[in-house]
Amino acid sequence: MRASAVPLAAMLSCLAAPLSAQAVPEADLSPEQIGAAAYGLNAQLSCARGDADAPRAALLSADAQVRRVSEDAEGLSAGVRSAFDRFVAEGACGSLAGAGPDDHRRYLEERSDSVRARGEISGLASLLWGAPVSAIVQAHGPPDGQEVDAEAGVLVLRYAPREIFDTPAQLFFVVHRTEGMIGGGYTVPIGLTADCDAIFDRFTGELRERYSRLRPAVRRHNSNRALLFCHALRFGRAEASAVWTAPANRATLSLSLGDEHLHVLYSTPRYAAIRAWQRERTRWRVF
Repeated sequence: MRASAVPLAAMLSCLAAPLSAQAVPEADLSPEQIGAAAYGLNAQLSCARGDADAPRAALLSADAQVRRVSEDAEGLSAGVRSAFDRFVAEGACGSLAGAGPDDHRRYLEERSDSVRARGEISGLASLLWGAPVSAIVQAHGPPDGQEVDAEAGVLVLRYAPREIFDTPAQLFFVVHRTEGMIGGGYTVPIGLTADCDAIFDRFTGELRERYSRLRPAVRRHNSNRALLFCHALRFGRAEASAVWTAPANRATLSLSLGDEHLHVLYSTPRYAAIRAWQRERTRWRVF
């Protein structure tokens, strides 16, 4: 079969085999496949933003990104340019079938009445798991920053601080190239304030109420009682966390205090596996 006869969606789908919570994502991708993945993620974002020349914008972004992944610049660029040719041949943004905001809106309408009743952690910021880039951009506007990890097959969209529970917080979404949104959350700067535990308690209380059918595992520990909790936290002698787990879909919601921030993370099993793999990859690249 000629390359031009393969739809972009099918090309991207073939790069993502089913992944269990323990599997290593995208570990055996060739440089050409990594390049194609980077292009596919950038194409979704360029189309969602309405870039005047989305195929070319995605080409420039992806080509710059993949050169940081591997020494095989030729193979990576070949994958990017091959994906670009297929994207154009299939009608550019029109080839991203099923990725439009209208499709996601129908999905929301079908599920919104039942997910809370079943005790699911179903997404974040008014979006359900599986939301495409176009739905995120429609709901929250173009991102203020983005990062592509082509090896892991994910795009991270970052937004400037906004009010969450009456507190400024930086929102982010993690989008898989074929499965849509698989994770995200927000970070709340707490600096060196002495009321970090009060911020933690307020967010924990709000989320307890929102996910009232689930019981969080809460941990708070101060190994140096001579210091106030927030001071001990600053010196790495204290910790506070809360984790909700939804048995219906195995998604998690976690809060943790550290590095002068409150971190709130929503995660599907797919994203949990990718994060574990990214940590392992970082560890091995140190040596």
